[in-house]
Amino acid sequence: MVSFWSNLRGKKSKEPTLTPAEQPVVNTEQNTGIKVLGEATFTPVVMSRFEDLFKREEWNYEIDADGDLTTSFDNCGFFIHLSPHNQEKPEDGVRIAIVGQPSFIVQSENLAEAESFIYQWHRSKWLPKAYTVELRDEEGVRILLEHTAFFGKTGATDAQLERVFRAGVATALEFVEEFVKSVDTVSREES
Repeated sequence: MVSFWSNLRGKKSKEPTLTPAEQPVVNTEQNTGIKVLGEATFTPVVMSRFEDLFKREEWNYEIDADGDLTTSFDNCGFFIHLSPHNQEKPEDGVRIAIVGQPSFIVQSENLAEAESFIYQWHRSKWLPKAYTVELRDEEGVRILLEHTAFFGKTGATDAQLERVFRAGVATALEFVEEFVKSVDTVSREES
């Protein structure tokens, strides 16, 4: 069978096949509430699972007063925030927000240029969601970058959580790299 994507590229390739270990399997033990995919286990999404990921990867992090995990990569601060998808039924699932905050500000005179860049970015790329936030104590705006994911009540595998986090950081850093090439910014230390 030829895949849709390989047809678009003009190449013919076989569809990937799953080995028996990769085939979805539901745990046969009753009342466990845990689904198994091969050797991967779906467990509830809680902040301690992100802490475990950071410890495994030996990344620096802190847990702030709100219970969010905070870190930074390449002069861009990030925090991970978990919230119930449905406030009335929090057991229905969790929304994960990976929010990036670059270390620069955009001066007020460059606001239109920054908003134009963000508009064009959103026309061609889905992630990250970018927006400006006015600064109270300083002149200018800060850019915030958001990557969100939702996991239902069955939870997620460790690999899924790692992919969500890495995608959030990678798309934010890609945005920052392109943004600073196009819009004049001032580092936080210069302001």
